[in-house]
Amino acid sequence: MQKVPIDKRSEAAECMVFEAHSREQDPVHGCVHQISKLFHQISLAQQDLAMVKAQLAILKAQHFQQQIQQQQHASSLSELYNLHHSLTEFISIPDLAP
Repeated sequence: MQKVPIDKRSEAAECMVFEAHSREQDPVHGCVHQISKLFHQISLAQQDLAMVKAQLAILKAQHFQQQIQQQQHASSLSELYNLHHSLTEFISIPDLAP
């Protein structure tokens, strides 16, 4: 412990207690077993994160596609309105009142 910097001694002592407790619980593997379980949990979390990112990418693509379809629909409605208005003016029959 004397070789450990003063500001790291508390952490080093906690590590030693953890390692001793782990060795007491599992004399063969000690803290290595705990560390491997933690690495496994990290691996599972990374897989979950990758799946969520993939799902998010799909949802973003679907949202983008919906926006494009809505813009195309609005544009089509505008074109139909303009065509209707133009045809109405072109075809309008003058009033034949006496």
